[in-house]
Amino acid sequence: GGLVRAYSQSVSECLKNAEFYDTKYQSKFMLITSYPGYNSLINNVSYVNIVENTFTDNVNVIATCDINKYDNLFNDLYSCKVDVISLNKIGDVPIEVLIDTSS
Repeated sequence: GGLVRAYSQSVSECLKNAEFYDTKYQSKFMLITSYPGYNSLINNVSYVNIVENTFTDNVNVIATCDINKYDNLFNDLYSCKVDVISLNKIGDVPIEVLIDTSS
């Protein structure tokens, strides 16, 4: 009986501290914009997750966003005054997302 209680308590503590993840797909894309356009992107388009930046005469951005938001991305960039030199979809990629288990 005591051993079962000890193991049960250990498992219970492990589950309380565990982090659980779900996999969802996002659209991955490359965007080339100017420096002011990049500033506008990071300040105004909150659903874009920047993965990598390269700063040259322009800013090359590799980023992801929810698949269902990619179709409106160009219009959202335009309305936020992000001057798009180039926008190319790389593909859909799996992303691990932390599941909130606090409730």
